[in-house]
Amino acid sequence: MQDWIDAGIQKMEERTSPKRKVFILLSLFVIFGSVSIYMTISSVYNLGKNRGRQIEIEHIHRLELEQRSTKDSITYKNNMRYEYGKRGQ
Repeated sequence: MQDWIDAGIQKMEERTSPKRKVFILLSLFVIFGSVSIYMTISSVYNLGKNRGRQIEIEHIHRLELEQRSTKDSITYKNNMRYEYGKRGQ
């Protein structure tokens, strides 16, 4: 299928005169260039428009987390009494 398409394009290109190739190339350049300029200008023009909408800014609320137990493992270890220096008691 790809070879068939490539062969068709090559035949069409061989039959086209050099002046016509330049005309096609310049026509495509003008079309795509015009579309590019239009999109750039319209996006810059519409950049500042609100169109009836405003951004709503809300304050960040504190996240309520579930407390699983009242004993924290780190606090529990820090409150343990380690008796250093005493042996065999």
